Amino acid sequence: MQLERLDEATRALAKASTLEDIKKIEAASHGMENGIKACLKACQEYDDSGLEQQNKWAEIRIKAQRKGGELLAQLSVSPGKRTDLTLPTDGQGSTKKDEIEKNNLSRGTADRWQQIATVPVETFENHIQETKEKHQELTSASILRLAQAEFRYIQMWTLGAPDLHPKCTRELLAEAKM
Repeated sequence: MQLERLDEATRALAKASTLEDIKKIEAASHGMENGIKACLKACQEYDDSGLEQQNKWAEIRIKAQRKGGELLAQLSVSPGKRTDLTLPTDGQGSTKKDEIEKNNLSRGTADRWQQIATVPVETFENHIQETKEKHQELTSASILRLAQAEFRYIQMWTLGAPDLHPKCTRELLAEAKM
């Protein structure tokens, strides 16, 4: 898939409804992002405008990963069945494993995409905006740190952590951004 313009990539991502489409958009935007990064390093002119372009492509890539994770998460388990013996399906007989294999995704990639999809939308969008405003490089790793912080918070909450104050959540999320 050739995506040479940001607006084309954004429209393609909005229309994407299959893992195959999302994977192509993710790969194309990753290629553009890395191309810009390599060019800037070769020219030794790593300025804000170059980083801005790189981050725009990174944003599309990360949003594609999130959308892919959301699609994978929709492959739900049939109620009442043991999840350690049966694989989730999409209601059409296709299992999560089948979809991952059909689209040549590694298990690690599928897991990362699903982790990215667990970050609340508001937190996700705020992180992207804040990273761009601070003129920092936008990465999947930073989003994954947010997902891990959210997971730790949920674990603490479900384990009945005493005196858990809402401020603790903000501190965990702020820690994840570092």
